[in-house]
Amino acid sequence: MNIKKILYLFIVTIISLIGLTSVYAKTGEKLTLDAKSYINLVGPRKEAKFHTTMGYGWCITPEKKGADQGTTFTYVNDETDGGYLYLLNNSKTDDRSYLVTQLAVWLYKSNYMPDTYWNNSSSQIVIDAKALANAARNNKNYNTKPAISIVNNDKAMKLVKEGNTYYYISGELSAKLTNVTEYKVTLSNAPTGTKILNSSNKEVSTLKAGEKFKIKVPEANVTANKTIKVTVSASGTRKFIERYRPSNTAKQDLIVLRSENVTVNSSSELTITPEKRTCDIFNGKYYGEDGTIVDKEEYEKQCKHVCEPYNGEYYGEDGTKVDKEEYEKQCKHVCEPYNGEYYGEDGTIVDEETYNEQCNHVCEEYKGKYFDSFGKETTLEEYIRQCKHTCEIYNGKYYGKNGNEVDAITYENECNPSTVVVPPTGSNKMPIGMYLLIGILPIAGGTKLILKSRKEN
Repeated sequence: MNIKKILYLFIVTIISLIGLTSVYAKTGEKLTLDAKSYINLVGPRKEAKFHTTMGYGWCITPEKKGADQGTTFTYVNDETDGGYLYLLNNSKTDDRSYLVTQLAVWLYKSNYMPDTYWNNSSSQIVIDAKALANAARNNKNYNTKPAISIVNNDKAMKLVKEGNTYYYISGELSAKLTNVTEYKVTLSNAPTGTKILNSSNKEVSTLKAGEKFKIKVPEANVTANKTIKVTVSASGTRKFIERYRPSNTAKQDLIVLRSENVTVNSSSELTITPEKRTCDIFNGKYYGEDGTIVDKEEYEKQCKHVCEPYNGEYYGEDGTKVDKEEYEKQCKHVCEPYNGEYYGEDGTIVDEETYNEQCNHVCEEYKGKYFDSFGKETTLEEYIRQCKHTCEIYNGKYYGKNGNEVDAITYENECNPSTVVVPPTGSNKMPIGMYLLIGILPIAGGTKLILKSRKEN
């Protein structure tokens, strides 16, 4: 065997020994029984209560006798059965609780209890021990180890405009937690200015169970495709059961409850693909409808959609994007001339004749609406005040007591009832003075009305 092979085997052996030491780190670990007392709560039997340098211990081999105080025990193995962990993690250390747990440990696997307890089945301690053992059987997979997993349903971040600034914003992320109540969020490969925000848009790094978060990146800081690693982590305590045995194997083995601090984490990725700017002004540059940089004149030609729906978007009177409600508020010119065009009663562009037909309703009732003397929609009261010329001569026409157009004689009869005018036929004997008084001048062959306008407008 040459020197290279010998050296190789030596290195492999050393690495193997290091690996074994790491895997079996508990081998040889010891504890000492530093206190031993007795509990006598049911019948004549006394049960030992063990306290060790690793906390309280419970006997797992009832067929053997208990070791003496001061005895040293050596690590055997971890008891991975979740039922034992359930029993010890839910135990208290007062005498009664300790005894209930000890009896439940014996009952759990082998259904064993000393006769004293079987013979006192009505004792509440025995009843509680049986119930606890049954609960352990229903919790064989019980564990307290913290666990975390990230929930990220949408890995692609989207470009969103807030005010005059653009950001790439993720969907809501969260963490599914087990045996912990809060978690932290950290980022890797995130652009400058990236923020972690909760559902209230407050910057955070630690969240409670059930809280969600999102990632926000200034668009100006993204110049190429980007992948951000998002990691959620949590810290908690893992509890477990260790079994120890004395050197005198005729004595009882003990199990003790141990714990260790554990940090768990889970990661996911978010991707940013820079989007083309279309019909936008950014950092003093103009972007046309295909996303390329153009001059201002070309930008306005392509993109300045003044009061126009375009590609599913609405543009207001200054050519900027607005929602539908604001678009209609700014641009829906109902019965209004605007920019040299006529807009009819439904806000669409019409010719002048149609516009006048639909919109110029001067002192007119139209489709259940009333229009004043200027053609503007008004109330019924104002319509009557402006348009109903009751007993009035207006624009050379006579209006009677109901506001309807009438002839001159009807006007006099309705509006001046003290002077009744009946056109005579044949000769008339009335003195000329009386005719003049009432405004009637007799002539040959009849009578001519002379009506003086008392309400000429």
